Amino acid sequence: MAEVGSGWEEPYAHHRFCIRHLASNLNSELKNAHLKNLFGRAADSRQKEKFIKYFDRIGELKFEAREWLVKDKPLHKWSIYHDGGFIYGIRTTNMSEYFNGVLKGARFLPITALVKMTFYRVNSYFVTRRGWGKRRLDEGYEYSEKALKVIEDNVKKSTAHKVVSFNNEQGLFEVTTCRGSRPSGKGGNVHTVNLSRKTCTCEKLKIYKLPCSHVLAVCRYRSLSHAEYVDPFFKTSEYRLTYVKSFKPVGDVSRWSAYSGPKIVAPPSQKRKPRHTPSSRFRNEMDQNTRGKKMCSICRKRGHNKKTCGYRNNGQTSG
Repeated sequence: MAEVGSGWEEPYAHHRFCIRHLASNLNSELKNAHLKNLFGRAADSRQKEKFIKYFDRIGELKFEAREWLVKDKPLHKWSIYHDGGFIYGIRTTNMSEYFNGVLKGARFLPITALVKMTFYRVNSYFVTRRGWGKRRLDEGYEYSEKALKVIEDNVKKSTAHKVVSFNNEQGLFEVTTCRGSRPSGKGGNVHTVNLSRKTCTCEKLKIYKLPCSHVLAVCRYRSLSHAEYVDPFFKTSEYRLTYVKSFKPVGDVSRWSAYSGPKIVAPPSQKRKPRHTPSSRFRNEMDQNTRGKKMCSICRKRGHNKKTCGYRNNGQTSG
């Protein structure tokens, strides 16, 4: 089970479980893939009714599974609905894994080479993204590419919604999604939008911090700008500020100031001999191919298919 953040805490840091790892642990504990899928649906549910439906189904299928989830696993640490909108819908540690990819190859290097490689790669990372941020600002893009894509998609959906006003001063509206407004053909759902409180019963505005199609439908109905309902986090200016700091060149070793601190030397008995360093990573069921190796339709053996089968190539058939 992985948890975002540990050992330190800032005023706006919120620790959460990685849903993918938690689901894997649940499957390892109870050996039930169906329970794992139900847990994923419960964790992803944005609305209270849907969460209760899937969570109750977990308890009905296996009471121990529900007890396992309740014990030492607070709902707000793995349920999107109970999160309170603090993690912008992020459910896994993919963000951390992405940055690990930036430093790929640095592990197991000698300490000097590891520090040098990390320094220059992170510097390159910042230089590239600082340039991207400046270029988007110069081109007049107010929001990030992802935010713009979500807003554009939701604007298209909103054109098929029906809006009924209940109180213009309080910003209270009812929005009905018309059938056929979505690729799946679903529709006919009714949601309540409160512009003054910045809420919608679909909960997407609170969770993802971007205006849902229902809010955009009301904005179009009232000829209002949707900018107020986009979190500042998605602004290009904020992206630019993330990478505004810069690293300073190290310079040639000959120009470094003399080091006067303690000298640390590893005991000879603890020095490793030159060889491949084994990984200490614990593998689990997520690392396994759940589909297994394919079976050859000719010889009925695993590890190859009929095109590469030795029996077929030799003109033989299995008995």
